[in-house]
Amino acid sequence: NALLEMDPPEWNIYRRILNPLFAPQPVERLKPKLLEFTTACLDRHIESGTIDFVLDLANPVPAQATLAFLGLPLDDWAKYAEPAHEVVYTRPGTPEFAKAVEGQQWMFEALSLAVAERRRNPRDDNLSSIIGSEIDGRSLEDGEIVSLLGTIINGGVDTTTALLANAVEFLDRERGLRTRLIENPTLIGSATEEFLRYFSPVQTFARTVARDTELDGEHLRRGDRVLMCFGAVNHDESEFREADRFVLDRRPNRHVAFGLGKHRCIGSTLARAEFAVMLEQILQRLPDYEIDRSATKRYPSLGIVNGYITMPGRFTPGDRTGER
Repeated sequence: NALLEMDPPEWNIYRRILNPLFAPQPVERLKPKLLEFTTACLDRHIESGTIDFVLDLANPVPAQATLAFLGLPLDDWAKYAEPAHEVVYTRPGTPEFAKAVEGQQWMFEALSLAVAERRRNPRDDNLSSIIGSEIDGRSLEDGEIVSLLGTIINGGVDTTTALLANAVEFLDRERGLRTRLIENPTLIGSATEEFLRYFSPVQTFARTVARDTELDGEHLRRGDRVLMCFGAVNHDESEFREADRFVLDRRPNRHVAFGLGKHRCIGSTLARAEFAVMLEQILQRLPDYEIDRSATKRYPSLGIVNGYITMPGRFTPGDRTGER
C-alpha cells in the first residue's frame, strides 16, 4: 500500500483530510454505537454461558465500528474482517493465503462500488466527506479514495481484535488484576495503555531507508528495506522500568504501540474507545469467565500482528440487556 510509506508533503495532504474525522469528538459520538455492537454480541451468548472471545466479540465489534464510522453497510462486516485477519497470519503461497487475497480483492471491488454510489447519492457520513475532499483544488480520484478506505479498514479491524484477545487471555491468568478492574472500572484507562505496551498489536512494520545512514554500527543504504519491531521497543529496559512486568498504573508510559512520526496510527483514539468498551462490558457481564486453553489458537506466525484465531470461553450465564 503506497499510502503506508508515502512521504511529506503528499502524505500531509491526505492526513489533513482524515485528521478531523478521527478527532476525539467524532469518536466520542460513536461510543453509543460501540456499546450497542458490544451489547448485541454479548446478548447472543450471555444466556448460554459460552462464547468465543475472538469470533463472537473481538472480530465483529471493531469491524462493525469501522464500517459504521465510514458509513458502509454493517451486514457485510465479516466479508471485510475475515480476509483482513487471514492475510496477516496465513503463509504466502498456501491456498489459505490465496483465499485471503481473494477476500481483499472483494473488499476493494465493494469499496469501488460504494464510492461510485455515494458520488451519485451523497450522505451525511465520513465516506461522503472523504469523497468531497480536495487536494490542491482537485477532487480525489476514485482509486485514491478506495486506497484510503482499504487502509482504514485493514488498519482498524485486526489490531483492536488482537489487543482485546491478549487482554482477555492475560486477565484469565491474572485473576487479582481482573478483580481490581471489576471493582474499579476507572482503572481501565491506564490498563489500556499498559496492554498496548505489553501486547503491542502491531509487532513489526516495514519501511524503506530514505538516505544512507548508520544505526548502531549497521550501514543502511537508501532503498534498503528495514523491518522495525515495535514489540521490542515497548519492552526496552532503558525506557520502561521492569519492562517485562505488567504494571497497571505505569507512569510515564510512552509506548509506541501506535507507531511514531508522520505515520502514527490515525485511529488510535477510536481503537482505545473500542477496546475500553469491550473490556468493560466483559468484566461487568462475564466477570467469572474462564478460557478453554485446549481450544484456543494463536496466530501461527507473528510477522505483523500479535493475535489469536479463536478463544472459546465459559462463564456463569446471565440475562440479555439489549433489544431482543
